[in-house]
Amino acid sequence: MRQVIVLGSCGAFPEPGRPRAAYWAEPFELTGVPLPHFVPNAGIRVQAGATALAYTGDTGPDPALTELGRDADLFIIEATDLDGETQRPVRNLMTSAEAGRLGRQAGARRLVLTHFWPGNDRSAAATAASAEFGRDVLTAEEGLTVELG
Repeated sequence: MRQVIVLGSCGAFPEPGRPRAAYWAEPFELTGVPLPHFVPNAGIRVQAGATALAYTGDTGPDPALTELGRDADLFIIEATDLDGETQRPVRNLMTSAEAGRLGRQAGARRLVLTHFWPGNDRSAAATAASAEFGRDVLTAEEGLTVELG
């Protein structure tokens, strides 16, 4: 049995420590995956047939990210590049290089970096991610349109 949800309703995606949740809003399957951040966060995967889009929201590195972005046509992934983040005992954000590496591990076809810290060099972020991803990487920009499928 497929569940139909109203997007934006409370409780649609799992809290940290709870398993992933899948919902249907025809023709889309929506999957929420709890991810680490200093406030509750869920990555979202939207799939229609063979076409998939995955979005991390704000998150630190986590093995669940590889499954979230598995074979996605487009993986939109956070790349804050905050100074000192990689030395923190508990990670809440990621670097561009980590984003590229996770995109490659997931087998994503295209990668878009988002959630840039103010003043960060987006071109340098794309270069660092591309070196790990093995292909060109886009950066989220106002008005960016990406064809899927």
